[in-house]
Amino acid sequence: MALLDTRAGSRPYLAAVAYHLGDFRTPQRITKFRQSAIYASFIFGHKIFKDELTRLSTVLKSLGYTARHLEKFLSGVLGALMLENGDPRLETFTEGLLIKGQGHRSVGIARLVGKVSHGLAALGILDKPLRKRGYADWREKSTEGIDPVWVSWCRRWRDTSTLRPRTRESNYSFMLRTGIWLTREQPWVSSPVDWNTSTCVAVIAAIDRMTVGEWALESALGTKLKGLGQPIAPNSKRAFLHALRRFFIDFELWGWGRLKFRRFSR
Repeated sequence: MALLDTRAGSRPYLAAVAYHLGDFRTPQRITKFRQSAIYASFIFGHKIFKDELTRLSTVLKSLGYTARHLEKFLSGVLGALMLENGDPRLETFTEGLLIKGQGHRSVGIARLVGKVSHGLAALGILDKPLRKRGYADWREKSTEGIDPVWVSWCRRWRDTSTLRPRTRESNYSFMLRTGIWLTREQPWVSSPVDWNTSTCVAVIAAIDRMTVGEWALESALGTKLKGLGQPIAPNSKRAFLHALRRFFIDFELWGWGRLKFRRFSR
């Protein structure tokens, strides 16, 4: 251990030798341990590290993550999880491993474990993505005038999503408000699987014509709104549609059901 703490340039090589020949399973204990991807690559082999990194990167790109974003974080968090797991194969990663990873001493790695869980869920290795660390209780929102079935789907999404808490709460509100519109305009639609292309077209048109304060939840009534009754801003329309799109993408991604329409969910 003393040798590993002092020989900077050769640490990854020495750690690999100690790991395989000396039963040294925790290179994270090295005093100046840095760049977990390098250690994982030396310990488990460059090829398997690169192959598993490519698999995870490919599926995350298909979920919408940019190559530039992945280059910044993926190798480090994957290396840390491999070392913690003692096995580099993605198929051996478990929910327990990821939960442990959320407590990593590197705040950056801890925050990014949730993104890895999305990739593992898409690969079928996990049943669902990991819930974000530091999950906060939700400020209760009114569901009056909304079909209970739609409310249950909204809540299920909220409790599963790993988006940032503020984003989750905002999206959850948009989804509930959509439920108000469904009850008024298309009461026969209560579940995501009930939506068809006509429903999508109708809700997009309604959002485009929406005014400030329209489709308001009972819990929001009485709140002083700037520009009440005026058309909502373009950014608000975009956020509303993005929340619905995210909901439908996750609905299929997490294996909750199959939608009747395709383009709106891509």
